[in-house]
Amino acid sequence: MKAIVLLAVAMTLTPSAATRLDGTQDHLWIVYRIDKSATTSTTFVNLPGANVMADVPEGTSAFLLARFVGNASSDCDFRTLVDGTVLPFVEDQPSGILGPGVHTVQVQFILNGPNRCVISNWSLRVERVTA
Repeated sequence: MKAIVLLAVAMTLTPSAATRLDGTQDHLWIVYRIDKSATTSTTFVNLPGANVMADVPEGTSAFLLARFVGNASSDCDFRTLVDGTVLPFVEDQPSGILGPGVHTVQVQFILNGPNRCVISNWSLRVERVTA
């Protein structure tokens, strides 16, 4: 088993090297599972239960920070999507913001080896940071 950590930032505007993640965390969603999930799919599939419906209130804009952590077999790869778009894995340089509405954050996994992809003891943490 390997420990995995994914950090992704959801944004929709044009990338800019000058953009910084400044704002106030005003909402936090956490989902987790301790039981095992597995796949033998060679295309990305949704990890059961690893999704959050995050709202951005009308008249505001926000960043969504998604952090996914778990214990997975070495034959697994993961990705995070917002509204069906794969998020980039970035450190400190977000490229824009999300507008008002409900945004779906989803973690997917895929078999990347000869065995089964198995994950357990995972958590998905989504923070809304008002821009």
